[in-house]
Amino acid sequence: MNQPNFDLAVVSPHPDDAEMWCGGLLAKMAALGRSTAIVDLSEGELGSRGSVQLRAKEAAQASAELSVKQRFQAGLPDGRINPADEEQVDKVVAVLREVRAEVLVVPYEQERHPDHSAASRLLRRAVFLAGLVKFKAGGVGLRPWATKQLLFYPMRVQAAPTFIVDTSEFQTQKLAAIKAYGTQFGLVGNGPATLLSSELSLQSIETRDRFFGAMIGVSHGEPYLALSPLRVADPVDFFRNNSTFSALLFPERI
Repeated sequence: MNQPNFDLAVVSPHPDDAEMWCGGLLAKMAALGRSTAIVDLSEGELGSRGSVQLRAKEAAQASAELSVKQRFQAGLPDGRINPADEEQVDKVVAVLREVRAEVLVVPYEQERHPDHSAASRLLRRAVFLAGLVKFKAGGVGLRPWATKQLLFYPMRVQAAPTFIVDTSEFQTQKLAAIKAYGTQFGLVGNGPATLLSSELSLQSIETRDRFFGAMIGVSHGEPYLALSPLRVADPVDFFRNNSTFSALLFPERI
């Protein structure tokens, strides 16, 4: 049977990206009994603070905080992620066929960091090729895999979300996973000042999640985009269970 290994997987260009931007989603899915995974495209070896070994330990701790079932490493070069590099594409296709996630969440293309935007373009290629029977990558035993839904997560850019996930109950868990990266966020050790090590970094993530939560009438939320239309079988049932409109415009009815 062509069954998935995981219900949902988040692809992270560097260890810590998944936690910062999708930590609430990962924690919520695990709480709902969904099996989750993180795929790190690189080891973050060009990070100005810490080391590859320390970051790997931090990633393991962060995964535990979010109850992530398994973490994968694609082995792409930090700072040189390239969607035109066929060897890199083959590596990612192989990982996607190993992970076999029913829903795959990847970086949005419009991003500040060159690796993030490059990863988005590379993943769109790899996701398509991973489903082709005649595309050979990853050696013997890795069957083709076509994910059922590809979603995108924006990072440090403004983007109109297709939907927002209510992560209010999981913000503490998300922040604990982020803080596991003590070297990157300036919580442990010494090193040069970076965007992440600024004391405003964690505050900005909290503010962002509160902003998107406010858009749907809750305390915290995470935005996601789908580039293709989403099929809704029963609009009445869908919106009956989505009270955003009523909560924001007619609070007296709730």
